Amino acid sequence: MRILAILIGAWGIALAQGAAQVPTWRTAPLPPEAERLNRTANAAASFDTAARLYARSLRVCATNGPALHGFGLTLLEQGRATDALKIFRHMDSLFPNDASIHILIAHATARLAAPRRADIHDGLAAAQRAMELQPDNPDAWHAQSVLLHLDGNYAEALDAARQALILDARYPSDPETTAHYHQQEIACHDAQSVFSPLD
Repeated sequence: MRILAILIGAWGIALAQGAAQVPTWRTAPLPPEAERLNRTANAAASFDTAARLYARSLRVCATNGPALHGFGLTLLEQGRATDALKIFRHMDSLFPNDASIHILIAHATARLAAPRRADIHDGLAAAQRAMELQPDNPDAWHAQSVLLHLDGNYAEALDAARQALILDARYPSDPETTAHYHQQEIACHDAQSVFSPLD
């Protein structure tokens, strides 16, 4: 259950908090073989095994939302943010206007090895779209904070980090996620203290 615990535990916040309904990609009917492969991938003991199983599941059903989601997260955890971003953008083309997918696009963009300014702005647009769809979702605000920080906009990054914490207090998440939000707030505060001009 290692892969399932890591993927759902670390990223479940993007799917649950502030969500009014279950994303359509989670409820669309799938062939039984695709469902079986998804379950096996979720329980895989390694990211490599999970990636292979998700890929097999996608060969059974190319519009298999859970497999695309799991495959993208697995790639992201393997440090393959560029490939994960392609998967999440493909998900967005299949299941538009889903806040959880926009959050994943934003997070994957933030984890690119050397994001260009245009990449960061694309990620910010995804985070903004997620916030429009789910304004009470703290992970959308957190993703925006991370990208604003990368863009050098420390004051707005700090504001977004604080908003994520406020919303997280309303919809309590797991302690690890809350600690992650606190770390982002501290990083933004420190960056603003260092780089803000003196009065």
